[in-house]
Amino acid sequence: MVMAISLVASPGPAFADGAPATLPALPTQITSPVFNVSPGGDIQAAVDAAHDAGGGTVNLASGRFDITAPIVPRSNVTIQGQGATGSGLTTIYNALGTNMVIMVDGRAGGLNNIIFRNFKVDCGLSRAQRSYAGDPGKNYGIYITDTSLSNGLVLFDNLQITQCLTGLHSKGTSDLTIRNSNFHDNGGVLYYSHDAYLRRVSKANVQSSTLSDDSTGNGLNISYSDNITVRGCTITGNYFRGVRAANSSYIDVLGNTVSGNGDTGIIMNSETAGDDQFRIISNTVTSNLVGISTSSNSSNGSVWYNTVSGNGTNLSIDSSSTSIK
Repeated sequence: MVMAISLVASPGPAFADGAPATLPALPTQITSPVFNVSPGGDIQAAVDAAHDAGGGTVNLASGRFDITAPIVPRSNVTIQGQGATGSGLTTIYNALGTNMVIMVDGRAGGLNNIIFRNFKVDCGLSRAQRSYAGDPGKNYGIYITDTSLSNGLVLFDNLQITQCLTGLHSKGTSDLTIRNSNFHDNGGVLYYSHDAYLRRVSKANVQSSTLSDDSTGNGLNISYSDNITVRGCTITGNYFRGVRAANSSYIDVLGNTVSGNGDTGIIMNSETAGDDQFRIISNTVTSNLVGISTSSNSSNGSVWYNTVSGNGTNLSIDSSSTSIK
């Protein structure tokens, strides 16, 4: 049975019955040696030197770093700027236009204990420039994935990613944290060009971040993953969905503001199977086409104590698999 009703919930407990998603472990920053880089300097050479030293921190000065080749991250290396906004802003800027492949390219896999902190990644592309008929495999902001080797212990802290086809894409990664970040105005013409996309990720925490204004995709897309927590985020104005999870388990969506998305605010659905063990609790969900939706092949879900109002349809919930309060 599918229900489509309006719900403004009264205050209740913070958590539903059932086990919460397991939170990720955090990487440990190796603070010495430090390699300082000023605008015009070679970021990649500093990253490689830090890795060769057994780990270290690459410290980027304030200002704009125009890059013409991707930055390749290395294990045990922190790349940190002076700020993602404001007068001390550090920007990594695309100087190749539509010919840029990926700004930060971790596609080789096998990355462990890496931190990205306090800078802006700007692909510098208008929406028209990002309007490919198919995925060109380029114009990504940050791409961390696996080949034969998986990744572990990855932190994105106080980053801004904007004007890219896809903001952040991570596959084959465990213990991933995104916090205090702002991913906005990304997307192309494809539904899977998202502000952030987690696929085959185990133990992730997306917290206190903004994912907004993706031109054709989702704010946060999750698939084939487990133990994912989305907490205290603002997810607004995306063309398609706010938060979407499919074929995943132990998904917690807690205390977020999700509004003005062109399709569904929060959706648990499927690609080949639904989601299992999910909790959608204490969110404010307004002004979406559909507020909260769960598919009939999802299971063991709790939709509790949310404020859901002013959507085209507030709830579209399969009550045979989902508890509603």
